[in-house]
This record gives sequence, structure tokens and C-alpha cells, in this order.
Amino acid sequence: MRSHGEAGANKTRLYSIWRGIINRCSDRNNKNFHQYGGRGIVVCAEWRCGYEPFRDWALQSGYRPDLTIDRKDNDGPYSPSNCQWATRLEQNRNKRSCRPVVRSDGLTFSTISAARESVGGAWDSKIVAVCRGRRSTAYGYGWQYL
Repeated sequence: MRSHGEAGANKTRLYSIWRGIINRCSDRNNKNFHQYGGRGIVVCAEWRCGYEPFRDWALQSGYRPDLTIDRKDNDGPYSPSNCQWATRLEQNRNKRSCRPVVRSDGLTFSTISAARESVGGAWDSKIVAVCRGRRSTAYGYGWQYL
């Protein structure tokens, strides 16, 4: 069997991403398993069986060292049809924790970032708390998830 040469001492960033995906979804000892495999997130058979198909997909799909892998549907699998490469900012907007929020006066925002912009772009622990699912009274408003 031919080796791709991207593991061990020659480990590449792309190989590490693939290995991380596999571990998060299948290794019960992985610290993040409960957020991935533990809630039913799987890796498609093609990628699970070997690194090369993942690498080929990544290079054909716009992989760059400054991008991270992002699942379009956060409840869906790691697969070619559900994954894309995104900047950290783009990926943060696709987190389960960044759902729509509403202020106590009824004004609704599609993301916590939009809510933050409504108060002049400020970012503090009170607004961060909302993004983690807790209520807050930042800037005199009762923020909560819809």
C-alpha cells in the first residue's frame, strides 16, 4: 500500500484536520466527542475509510491554510455535500450557539453579531453570555434566544 506521506513526522495541517474530524466523531475519549459523535455526527464512509479522498475533496473545494472546515448543517455529517471551507468569522456565524436572538422590546436579530452592531459594535461578557445560551441584560435589554 502506498503512503500519502502526510502523517507522522511529515504531518500536514490538512491531515490534522481530517484526523481531528475522525477522532471527534468516533473516539469516546476525545474531549469533544459529546459535541460530535456523542450527538450523532458521523463521517461519511468515503472519508472515514481513508485520508486521500478527504484530501482530494479539500483541494478541489478551495482549501487554503487560513480556512477551517465547516458543516453547512450543524446536525449533518462530515461529507462532501455538507462541508465547505470557511473563515473563522464565517464559521462562527454557523455555530449552534449563535441562533437568532430577541430583545425584551421585541426587536429580533438574526445573530448575536447583528445584535452587537445594534448597540454600537460593543462586545462584552454580557453579550457573549447570550451566545452561550444564557439570558442577559446587556445595555438595558433582556436578550434571549428565540
